Amino acid sequence: MRRRDMQTNAELAHCDTAPIHIPGSIQPHGLLLVADPATLRVEGGAGRIEDRLTDNWLGADLSILLSLPIPALVTEPTGTENPLVVIGAVEGRHEMFLATAHLSRTEDVGHSSGAPKLIVELEPQRVEVLPAHTVLAALERTEATFARHTRLETLADAAAQEFRNITGYGRVMIYQFLEDGTGKVIAEAKEDALRSFLNHHFPASDIPRQARELYVRNRVRVIPDASYYPEQLRGNNPALSKLDLSDCTLRSVAPVHLTYLANMGVRASASVSIVRDGQLWGMVACHHTEPKPIPLGARLAARTLAGSFARQVAAMEEARTYRERINQRNAQDSILRDLTGAQDLQTLLARSGSVLRKVIAADGLIVLRGDANVFSDGVTPSRDHIRKIIDWAGGFQSLAAVHTDRLSEQLPAAADCREIASGLLYTRVNLEQPMHFLWLRAERLQSIEWAGNPHKDAGGDPQAALTPRASFEAWAETVRGRSEDWSRGQVEAATRISKAVAEAHQHLRTRALNAELTKALHDNQLLLQQKDEVLDEANHRIQNSLALVGSFLRMQLRASDGRSAQEVISEAQRRISAIGLVHRRLHQPDSAQRVDLARYLQELMDDMLNSVDPIWQDQVVLDLSPIDVASEIAVGVGLIVNELITNAEKYAYDGRPGPIEVSLHPNGDGFDLTVADRGIGKSDCVRGGGFGTTLMQAMIQRIDATLSETDNKPGLRVKISV
Repeated sequence: MRRRDMQTNAELAHCDTAPIHIPGSIQPHGLLLVADPATLRVEGGAGRIEDRLTDNWLGADLSILLSLPIPALVTEPTGTENPLVVIGAVEGRHEMFLATAHLSRTEDVGHSSGAPKLIVELEPQRVEVLPAHTVLAALERTEATFARHTRLETLADAAAQEFRNITGYGRVMIYQFLEDGTGKVIAEAKEDALRSFLNHHFPASDIPRQARELYVRNRVRVIPDASYYPEQLRGNNPALSKLDLSDCTLRSVAPVHLTYLANMGVRASASVSIVRDGQLWGMVACHHTEPKPIPLGARLAARTLAGSFARQVAAMEEARTYRERINQRNAQDSILRDLTGAQDLQTLLARSGSVLRKVIAADGLIVLRGDANVFSDGVTPSRDHIRKIIDWAGGFQSLAAVHTDRLSEQLPAAADCREIASGLLYTRVNLEQPMHFLWLRAERLQSIEWAGNPHKDAGGDPQAALTPRASFEAWAETVRGRSEDWSRGQVEAATRISKAVAEAHQHLRTRALNAELTKALHDNQLLLQQKDEVLDEANHRIQNSLALVGSFLRMQLRASDGRSAQEVISEAQRRISAIGLVHRRLHQPDSAQRVDLARYLQELMDDMLNSVDPIWQDQVVLDLSPIDVASEIAVGVGLIVNELITNAEKYAYDGRPGPIEVSLHPNGDGFDLTVADRGIGKSDCVRGGGFGTTLMQAMIQRIDATLSETDNKPGLRVKISV
């Protein structure tokens, strides 16, 4: 076999502009035959056919040559994507091949495609084929594993390991494409001796546009030996030089890609496309330091799992967007309820403007009517900068909302305020005077670690030839002027809220006049009656809660076991705060009977995390679905969560910060609350056993719940079902 170093620099320079789907050559580990689908006469081929199959192949009948019938499925165009059909095993001179077939076309000048051609690929069968039921069982198991994950990080980690099990390659990476075209390795499974590319970024030029299009069409690509020299197509038909090999497994790849792999120290490579909604979301990139083929069965299994991975990613993103919409809808409803007491727009925003900012997770909010500043909250730029931003964003009149996470790159005039306004979400509502809403996010310095310097030797000529980087050593770059990106749910919520506030402003004066005209004694008496009922209800619940506080203080005093008074008081304060938080929620409008458990737990966790080491704030992950419950249920759940988080802090990580996940989801007529850690697990440590455990058991009985504990591998997962 001839070596890769025989390639010339001219070949490398040509490969970025050459049509890579018609290379006119294949990889030499297999054989390729091209036949007329009507007559089945072989018109051409590639590879060492004479040495490995037969001498008299050109012009032969394909079915006789292979000693196999050719299914009609691959000889008749379907009008859609040509399916891959497995023909069967073919005996060569010294080895067995597996033959697959599909239809292709030749490109004619002035036409999109020419006459169809039947392409047959023969790959050596070097490994024993697993039974179908074994493969299907493994796929079902892996898909079930994917379905259990609710976070992209853990899903990608599991996927990297599963793809490594399938391919047997030394390093497998899950590679996600970002909005700017660059890529990032979000998960990796590898041999210990190989270097890691985890969290490394790769420039968009590493995978050119035409290559990305091929990855969507042909979703599994394997290079068993990257040091190969291609085998050219041969035959009597001149059109073979333009044969479309897009769907061929054996298609020879661009020379620059082989040089790229050589520079990485990779001898064998495989890629599996992750396609979501017809777009290339990412790839499974596999590397090996020695030549290594992947049989057809493993390739098909990998493609199936990539589809499962893409579907799970889509489901996770849709679920997150749905939860965002629900939470933001609740906030919007709360704001609209507040309109009943507002006399004008300033009063409304003074009461709810901070909520408007926080529900979109912004650092600053500005509302203007015409040129007048009606309201601002958080950190905001100067008036001059605001005017320039509005003028720029107003140029996108066809858009319901304008948003960016890199404002200073798109509006250089905003560079002076990028520290406080690198992210912008802008909406406009046209009234007698237009109303402008600007949600702003502060700059977040990003340290991006690249696999090699992406800017090295980069020239300004867009027509310059593509050349691979010679080094992939980590190269760090600090990126300024960017903020956290806006999610789809946040953009939708900003559009809805701005319209709702503007419409409320239109009706405020009319509503105020109507309120004055409709004042009457009956209404006053009704209002007093309602207030009395609310006060009676609140008094009843406060008395019950005070009794509960007194009971567990007496119990805690008996269970103190000589601990310091400060420690005992601290625990009591935390539990009393959990009860007090419910009563703060009960004093919100329309909340005399019910409490939004998700919002209550969010505020409870905020209070708890503000009283501990700040490092804990990055370790606790919340996944909470909005659920309305009675205040008694909320008190019990709050005390249970308080005890579970305290136990995890004390026993799972021995007081040191560690990951904790809290999830709340409806289940039939009730709900499930789960608290999970990744600590030492229950088998190695007895958690609690004192007053906290007694209190938690009492609360479980009080709210008629059940508690179950399972191994979180590692750590402990506790589920409360109500």
